[in-house]
Amino acid sequence: MRSRYTAFTLEKAHYLVETHHTQSRKQDELKALKKSFKGMMWIGLEIIATNAGTAADSQGEVEFIAHFKSVGKVGYLHERSRFSKEEGRWFYVDGDILSDA
Repeated sequence: MRSRYTAFTLEKAHYLVETHHTQSRKQDELKALKKSFKGMMWIGLEIIATNAGTAADSQGEVEFIAHFKSVGKVGYLHERSRFSKEEGRWFYVDGDILSDA
């Protein structure tokens, strides 16, 4: 989770695609990510809760709030994300947006 947040802050679209589970990856995801970077600055991450996701687990969930600034306005994304570990590597599967502003 934290590595993906960092990738968003550094605009590392290739890493974000590589760590998105192939079963939920969208066509043209790389292009959409690069477009989403324009005018966006991620300014903070709060981990609210986790469920599983330890070294011994193959699945995990993270609830977080990511704060951002876009076009001069401050906002946040509150999401519960699901991850799956395969061959020792965690992949983002999907998430539920709990609130955004």
